[in-house]
Amino acid sequence: METEHRQLMRRAREQVEADFQIAMSARRAEAMREITDQQAAAQAQAAQLIRDATERTNRIVAEAQQRAERLDERRQQTAAALRAVGQLLADVEPLLASLPGETLLKETVPDEPEPGRSGATRSLSP
Repeated sequence: METEHRQLMRRAREQVEADFQIAMSARRAEAMREITDQQAAAQAQAAQLIRDATERTNRIVAEAQQRAERLDERRQQTAAALRAVGQLLADVEPLLASLPGETLLKETVPDEPEPGRSGATRSLSP
């Protein structure tokens, strides 16, 4: 009887250990599935963040390039306008030179104080 009792207790303990191992295996498997799902979700979120950041960066770079191109166009237009003005001034300079026999007049204006100015003689010359 005692032997039967020991065998019964041993079988019961083995059954409990087997059930425990099955339960722990199921819990480990579920935990591993959760970890795998969380990793997949984190990777998907990271990939989306990278895509969003890349798109935003590309937009910023494209806008900056467009602005730089517009500024370069304006710089070229301004440089061309300045060259044209320089050429006009160079073309006009000989026309402004004194003719032979021409004298420049130096006039003085008597003291006529203008509002906000001190009364002083001014010299006028072309």
